[in-house]
Amino acid sequence: MCSVCGAAANGRARYCSNACRQRAYRSRSRETAPATRLTPPATLDSFVGRDDELAELGKLLRRVRLLTLVGPAGAGKTRLALELVARQPEVRLVDVAKYGPAEIADEVGEGKCLLLLDNCEHDIDACARLAETLLGRCPGLRILATSREALLVPGETVFGVPPLRPDAAATLFSDRAQGDVGRSEVVDRICTRLDRLPLAIELAARLVPALPPAEILARLDQRLDLLTVGGRTCASRHRSLRAAIEWSYRSLDPAEQRVFRTLSVLPGGFDLATASAICEIDAARLAVLVTSLVAKSLVVAGDGRYHQLESIRLYAHERLVEAGEREAAQDRVVAWLGEVTGPVFTPAAVGDGRCDLPIATTPSLYWWSQGHTAEGRRLLNETLARGDAPEADRCLALTHAGWLACVEGDHEEALALTEAAVLAAGDDRAQIGRALSALAGVHLSRGDFARAHATYTDCLDVLDDPLDRATCTHHLAWAVLQGGDAALADELVNRALPVYWLYAEPAKLPAILHTAGTIALHRGDVGRAEALFLDALRIAPDNAHDLPFLVEGLAIVAARDDDPERALRLIGAGSALRGPLSTGQNPGWRQLVRAADRLARGQLPDAESRAALAAGARLDRDRVIRYARDGEWPEGTENSPLTPRERQIAALVARGDTNRQIARVVRLSERTIEAHLARIREKLGLRTRTQVAAWLLSASA
Repeated sequence: MCSVCGAAANGRARYCSNACRQRAYRSRSRETAPATRLTPPATLDSFVGRDDELAELGKLLRRVRLLTLVGPAGAGKTRLALELVARQPEVRLVDVAKYGPAEIADEVGEGKCLLLLDNCEHDIDACARLAETLLGRCPGLRILATSREALLVPGETVFGVPPLRPDAAATLFSDRAQGDVGRSEVVDRICTRLDRLPLAIELAARLVPALPPAEILARLDQRLDLLTVGGRTCASRHRSLRAAIEWSYRSLDPAEQRVFRTLSVLPGGFDLATASAICEIDAARLAVLVTSLVAKSLVVAGDGRYHQLESIRLYAHERLVEAGEREAAQDRVVAWLGEVTGPVFTPAAVGDGRCDLPIATTPSLYWWSQGHTAEGRRLLNETLARGDAPEADRCLALTHAGWLACVEGDHEEALALTEAAVLAAGDDRAQIGRALSALAGVHLSRGDFARAHATYTDCLDVLDDPLDRATCTHHLAWAVLQGGDAALADELVNRALPVYWLYAEPAKLPAILHTAGTIALHRGDVGRAEALFLDALRIAPDNAHDLPFLVEGLAIVAARDDDPERALRLIGAGSALRGPLSTGQNPGWRQLVRAADRLARGQLPDAESRAALAAGARLDRDRVIRYARDGEWPEGTENSPLTPRERQIAALVARGDTNRQIARVVRLSERTIEAHLARIREKLGLRTRTQVAAWLLSASA
């Protein structure tokens, strides 16, 4: 009798057929490596964040039989899946590479079991067939899959793995960095630039022993060459950011690859009409290709618009250059911008003889927001001098050129340019509104509050769009405030604020919050002013124009709160941040800052006042933001080139402690202590521990 199926066997044979013999051998091999309860290895790094996702996925696993975690390369799908299954009962590991569907079905049987299929994108069709077969044969089976695209199996539930929350992203960076790195504005900005994807954050954190976070942030435009230090034991595709993205790119067909590359010239995002024009593909065909890229986690969709994550876009741009297609794609962007003014900023499309007025106007505004008004004025003036543009384009360029002249304090040229813009506007209500708004701003900068008020009122009469009207109302509020009517200014800004919150881009919010805070100062409500300036500061770190005003606003608050040292430090910091930027269009604001300066100086000796101003001016941008926001003066910024942690380690060196003893005291690894000491010696220009100890003793004397 066959020992496998019970059928009659020949003679003393144990099996009735070769199939039963093979089945028995496979069964014995499984017995030597039985399926086991899955527990994460003790050597794994700590799991950070994702509590909400784990809770939601746990509920889904109780309700569905096939759950697929989908996301781009480096989103942390596998790590999330392992953490999830480790918390589930009746989880078994099955070697899907060793056995086919029938053998796996025999292994699972009819009992309840959870099976994990990881990295299904590497053979998506085979994994889809396997999942469908197993689910049909094993009624108690549930499958958890990870993939960069859905399996498209009946009954599948797809869960898109989102980026980490900002706090979890910062915690992950700090946890993986081999050094004393806490959460800071620099760390937050690194994580944001890396799209808060776990793999990219971990690769960046591994660089901390060699590069401080500020330097990592400064080099993120070259991240594909920078983030290459993955773990030796991890899969090759996870050892660098480029490798993680490259596999997805190579899995695309040629048409998808071409669209993927070309979309990299649209960093501001795009709609399908824009993408169709830039890619030179029929709109219907383009929609299919973009939808496929969305499904494969290479393009992000939302509210009718699309964009590539920054790391993915940089990789796509590399491939565009490699294919020799960059110049043609940029020419198509230039042509498209010549037909319609859009949000796309393309640096390569300017300064090379191919610019016309619409193209010149867009980067001029970008440069203004970054504090580089001279470049914007030069570009616009050179292009205007050609004199061959349509009146509509000329009006827009004159408006922006006049505004930039106003920002730089060149009021006479600003007045001439904006008056010319009004004349060039013709009957176009939107153009008239923009030109009148710029002209009113020039009147305001000249101190002619009555004309500014009248011109802003005229501007409101021609505007229809709610956000345009709110913007003009905001500017009118500022003009009214400069004229001395704080009550009317408050009424006007409170009318505009709800529209800003509803419709405005985040970059436009700091300005109106600053105006509201200034009105609160005029009305004596220092607490409300501080809250508004702080709210604006949390939004504005990347806007070089707004940031000095917000820092100075908090300086005025400090002066009125009898904190003269903080006030003067912030005034010094604000002046340093401003650099070449002018406050020429804000004479009323200059008066407020000067009054705060006098008030603070009157409460301190001259030497202390000068020291506070100088100390604030020495702060770098990130420390200014942190000090203005949190109120804690960063230690070691006056005289010492060392950070607080480095001074602590230097003190222990001076005490005679070894690296091992120092590591126990500060609770860091010996390797990290060695890295700290190397940086200390480099900063001080010293070679030995004895010299470090001598330097510390002399500095403390």
